[in-house]
Amino acid sequence: LLPVLGIRVDAERGLLWVATADENNGASELVSVELESGAVLDRIAAPETVASGKRANWHLLNDIAMRRDGALLITDSDAGCIYERKQGASALALVLCDPKLEFPNGIVLSDDERLAYVAWAGGIAVVDLETRTWSGIETPPGVNVTGIDGLYRRGNDLLAVQNGAMLNRVAAFRLAPDGRSVTSEQVLIANPPAQRLLTTAALHDADIWLLHFSPWELPHDQWLAPRVLHVQWPVD
Repeated sequence: LLPVLGIRVDAERGLLWVATADENNGASELVSVELESGAVLDRIAAPETVASGKRANWHLLNDIAMRRDGALLITDSDAGCIYERKQGASALALVLCDPKLEFPNGIVLSDDERLAYVAWAGGIAVVDLETRTWSGIETPPGVNVTGIDGLYRRGNDLLAVQNGAMLNRVAAFRLAPDGRSVTSEQVLIANPPAQRLLTTAALHDADIWLLHFSPWELPHDQWLAPRVLHVQWPVD
């Protein structure tokens, strides 16, 4: 496999989906793995025709969201694109590509699967999957949705792991009933010790497990072993 970025488990179908990319040459693939055996079942390359990013045909498949029927939505951070892989498809279909959507990363679906929330360089994008258009999520004064790496949803809340824009925290953002704006934020943890960055998370009910990693700017030979932090997110 190429270096791994996002992963998504499809327990119903016994699959692990893996977004992989080589940042040195722009190659990027979506890979399916059989959970029981660990066998690689399929590799799907990022579309070759996309040229809306910094470099034509340079890709970074990054994070994966899954519909209830097993279809996938995948962000391409370097191309500024979002793709869909429908059930049984052997290629990725373009949802949208926009050079203004700089470095789309974490992605999660609304409960009705009509919207996708995408972490990008400017904050959180709300993507209408029917019209294939997007806009920045609206926020009240003092609420900061920038610098997001991992993005998740529980009910009417988005959970964001923020390690950019001088942040190192996990925050929950309450959504308005229409799902297109944020009404409030709750910081669950900020600036944990040991000089590590919070990166991605796994959620189960009120429990959050966070990967606590070395700062990206350090040389690889200075990276510390990652740790897993446990945080409680009380259920209303």
